[in-house]
Amino acid sequence: MMTAHGATHVGHVRKTNEDHVLVDLDLGLFLVADGMGGHTAGEVASRVTVDTIHAFIARSQDGGKCTCRSVSTRTPTGRCCPGAGR
Repeated sequence: MMTAHGATHVGHVRKTNEDHVLVDLDLGLFLVADGMGGHTAGEVASRVTVDTIHAFIARSQDGGKCTCRSVSTRTPTGRCCPGAGR
């Protein structure tokens, strides 16, 4: 059994943390996206990056047959299918 933990830190310059971390043990996927602090919508860019890669990997693992409607929905194989069907 594998366990994992992900964390980011706001740092010493910015007031908000724009980074995003994803840990999906079912897929064996670990992502970190830097939010490019100081740039407009840096938190949006990092979230979209994580969501897009996660959705692509999940669909790839299910042979492209994923029909889930939300991140919390699971495919028949038990895998998450984030972003599909939006």
